[in-house]
Amino acid sequence: MALTAIGLCSRALIKLGATAIASFDDGTAEAEVASALYATTRDALLSANAWSFATRQVPLPRLAEGPAADYARAFQLPADFLRALAAGGAGGGAGWSTASPGARCRPTATASP
Repeated sequence: MALTAIGLCSRALIKLGATAIASFDDGTAEAEVASALYATTRDALLSANAWSFATRQVPLPRLAEGPAADYARAFQLPADFLRALAAGGAGGGAGWSTASPGARCRPTATASP
């Protein structure tokens, strides 16, 4: 059974001995704290591991404007992007991968085209 953001926060508040909330806009201290912490905590936990349910592959559209760094091309990241697990691969590219946010990159094996 999937929980909504409010349902999840309410259960966490009850476990802490606080009053459950019905909305992030309840006007209570619990609702204010839950509203302030929920999104950033969710994103941090999702990006901490390569959860299969939160991982997908998408083609990235190339940006017309060049990159600010020392790269040849720039691409638009999805709106819900949290972290990259790999870039490149069989279709071309360097085939670089990161094990975790901030980790040093290292080449990975790529399939031959």
